Amino acid sequence: MNLGTFGSILEFAIELENKVMKVYEENKVTSYEKIYKEHQYRIQKLKRLRRENTTEMILEPIKDFTSSTFEIKDKDSTIKAKNKLAEFYATASIKLNFLNEVCTVFNQFKSQILQEK
Repeated sequence: MNLGTFGSILEFAIELENKVMKVYEENKVTSYEKIYKEHQYRIQKLKRLRRENTTEMILEPIKDFTSSTFEIKDKDSTIKAKNKLAEFYATASIKLNFLNEVCTVFNQFKSQILQEK
């Protein structure tokens, strides 16, 4: 999928968050409850960002950014899944550098994900 707009990036981020949760659930991670709450928090924040930044999503096209690098499969390990999610947020923050608030949030998400145990 081409991630050429702000809206498509946020939609894909929500999709990735849900896929990572599925991987955690299938691998029966012991701290699932805590991690689940963190993922739900990030999803709600992504939805808020999308609502609050609608004008910017129309004005700025994003080039050379696709979802294929960040695809998460159900059989991926939890470490691999969370690393792909963190990598996505790092790359997306660079691609969305014209939105300071979004970049800050994405970098915070990346740090949170890498600290999950």
